Amino acid sequence: MPIPKQNNIVGYWKGNLDEDGDLFDSTNRINGGTANHGVLTSDPPQIETPYGSMLEFDGSADYVTVSDNSSIQVVASDHTFAFILRFTTTGNAVITEKGSNDELAFQTISGNIRWAGANSQDTNAIINDNLFHHFVGVAASTTSLYYVDGNLDITGGDKTQGTPNSTDLLIGSRSGGIPFPGPIGHIILYNTSLNSNEVKELYLAMEKLTALR
Repeated sequence: MPIPKQNNIVGYWKGNLDEDGDLFDSTNRINGGTANHGVLTSDPPQIETPYGSMLEFDGSADYVTVSDNSSIQVVASDHTFAFILRFTTTGNAVITEKGSNDELAFQTISGNIRWAGANSQDTNAIINDNLFHHFVGVAASTTSLYYVDGNLDITGGDKTQGTPNSTDLLIGSRSGGIPFPGPIGHIILYNTSLNSNEVKELYLAMEKLTALR
């Protein structure tokens, strides 16, 4: 099962490091788009998982910075953000964000995943069970949709914004604050919304990786 809508991917950070020790962006290998590699702070290690390489964040000082540019300024219209993670914390931890509680802001809270910022909403699913889970957040017109492991979990309000900010995208913490403890990988940013069938295709594409290992 191939990854859907590959021409609309503007960032794909699997979790593998390049020769410079940066978090590699596979976008240009998929569709020839701009590659936005991420710079590591406190060097979270690359680990091997059933889904391939991921970065293991220590819940203390580790994070990754992806420098802002126009290709990842997607929030003025429909967009989709997906990732795989594993965690056990019941506390608040930043998975990703582009500006404090602003764009592409995903956090753990009480075992759920919260899409923070305007019209903040938490998943119904409690997933701090030390198992890997695939999450997809879809901003589609005036509605947001939250998928866990390929299934629609909950719907929420509008997550598009009038003017994108110019802040760097952070992965794993808020510049060292509210740090995430655990592995994160296969972070995919689309400049369009995925429908439910495409979300399922993406989930199955990620699951297929485990069969190849």
